[in-house]
Amino acid sequence: YKTAISTFNKLSERNSTLAIAVDIPSGLVASTGEVFEHVAIQADITLCLIARKFGLHTKDGMDCSGKVIDIPLIPYPINDKSFMPVATLITTAYGLSPRRQNSYKGSYGHVLIIGGNRIDGSQGMGGAAILSASSSMAAGAGKITVACHEAFHSALLTSLPDAMTINLHDVDGVQELIKSATVIAIGMGLGRDEKAKVLFIKYLQTAMTAKKAIVIDADGLYHLASLQLEHHELVSQLREYSVNHQVCLTPHSGETARLLNKRISEVESNRLQAIKQCATTYGGEWVLKGAGSLILEQGLDEHHVYVCAVGNAGMATAGMGDVLSGVIAGLLAQQDLSSGMQSLHQAVVIHGLAGDTLVNQSNNTLLVGQRGLQAQDMPAAIRHVMQLLINVYN
Repeated sequence: YKTAISTFNKLSERNSTLAIAVDIPSGLVASTGEVFEHVAIQADITLCLIARKFGLHTKDGMDCSGKVIDIPLIPYPINDKSFMPVATLITTAYGLSPRRQNSYKGSYGHVLIIGGNRIDGSQGMGGAAILSASSSMAAGAGKITVACHEAFHSALLTSLPDAMTINLHDVDGVQELIKSATVIAIGMGLGRDEKAKVLFIKYLQTAMTAKKAIVIDADGLYHLASLQLEHHELVSQLREYSVNHQVCLTPHSGETARLLNKRISEVESNRLQAIKQCATTYGGEWVLKGAGSLILEQGLDEHHVYVCAVGNAGMATAGMGDVLSGVIAGLLAQQDLSSGMQSLHQAVVIHGLAGDTLVNQSNNTLLVGQRGLQAQDMPAAIRHVMQLLINVYN
């Protein structure tokens, strides 16, 4: 079969013919998106029978399946959960309600970004916090404060003059700000040394005590994994806290592997299982970033998983995760939005649509293309998508 698949792919490519897969491309695992021995049919079109397969929309499935067309041979038994798909495919975002005229900046929340550190004898990571803050404001947050290293305050205010700043290492000052903010986003460029770990623990504990919505990304996830290995009480506290409060965690496969004490290959072999295990271990709602990002949200009785079917390979570049954390925090801060409009999967789709805008924008005003796409291009595209969603609502 390996020889047959390889021969088929070569003939199809050589003759520029249309390659059609029936149900799923041979060699692709329907439940995980994995490819056996790196060989699978490279289809231009997949005629998907009965119901969508999860593996078509994550990992290698996106490169193997081409355009997916549903052929529902058997009526879908909606009331039978055994036939329900393992995840919901999402390609569009909710329309956003327009703002009330009688409002002010405080009406749309205060996001506190905690990150952008400078480790002794190492590089600085101020850009991560700046990208997160820029995208949070582009998503509509009313106020932004960035707790970053003092070395980056000038750069932050030059690129984002409407943000406020505080020294990341001013523990008392940051803790007071946490109490007054609406959403706390922590970890973007925070650093991985022991000093940064101490700050992470203090600020996360303060955020939970103050009952704030929390977004944890990047170096925050690194420290959370360390605490899990140490059997630190903070992990169980976070899990319990997330039952009644919004906690969003946004790892890529490498960070997920560390959180679960596994190899990256183990995570990638079953991304669905990995994101569910993360939720069980740490609580909260999760994004497992990558091709066909997975979003796990808390339902009334159980978790619900979504697969993001927007976004493109041009977004595989430094800083994109920082941008996503900012979009999540920016939406959570806006209490005038409905729960669906504030949801984690809404933020992921807006992020993906913004990336697609930069690659496919028909009027070329924002077009940069896949190869040249940078995280710093995203805030303008996010603002564009947000306005389109308001138009959809109207």
